[in-house]
Amino acid sequence: QKVNQYYLFEYIETSALEYENVEKLFYRLAITSLLDFKPRLGEVVDSNHFRFKILLTGAAAVGKSSLIRTFTQKQFDQDYKLTVACDFMVQDLEIPEDDLPIEILELIKKSVKILKKQIRKYRKKDEISQITTTVLAEKQDQNFQNNLFNQKKDKSEKASIRKYIFVGISLSGIMLIMFILINILF
Repeated sequence: QKVNQYYLFEYIETSALEYENVEKLFYRLAITSLLDFKPRLGEVVDSNHFRFKILLTGAAAVGKSSLIRTFTQKQFDQDYKLTVACDFMVQDLEIPEDDLPIEILELIKKSVKILKKQIRKYRKKDEISQITTTVLAEKQDQNFQNNLFNQKKDKSEKASIRKYIFVGISLSGIMLIMFILINILF
């Protein structure tokens, strides 16, 4: 996602070495990311706590990892080695409600309400620790009749049935849905 695609905030000059505007940058990124808030499972910790992933991209040796390390660990490594793949770091950031525009607060409340409603809906269908399996048959060949499984098929007539097996497992209040697709030829 292009966080500043609409030029929602000004250019922020930073220095990881001097810890200049580093927190301001991530603070601003967090507020701006809330404008495009579409929560998914795992991002909403509770009504007031959200988890985001921030990806910094740019040319080599410009200080992306140093910015992240300075923000998360509050220190600058003088003898830092070039990042070859990815660095993963985690940092909590508190944003007071007073600093958030009212539109963002309304959007957050609406999104959390929708997510909670969806979780409650799944919990009603599947009690905790209960495994529900549903098998659906999809007709691919137009020559099939209504009762696909009880019919005897001619060996020359090949038809494929896709079976979709949905297994819903509720573990510790988190709904895990496993989707398995099996193709069987008769």
